[in-house]
Amino acid sequence: MMQLLRETELGNISSLLKAETYKESKIRTVELQDCNTKVYFGYVRRKGQELDECTERFIQYVKDALR
Repeated sequence: MMQLLRETELGNISSLLKAETYKESKIRTVELQDCNTKVYFGYVRRKGQELDECTERFIQYVKDALR
């Protein structure tokens, strides 16, 4: 993603969970303000199938970051 942002006209709207990554690059971030639109994060899993440990940790990381 970082290479595409640096070398193309691509743009990205994200939650900035990794904001420090952008500070060290030449990528400029613009915070959206006065925006009443909600962004929903979610995931899909198969019924009866347990998530592996890495997936569980990632989901917990996102939940903690969004609090």
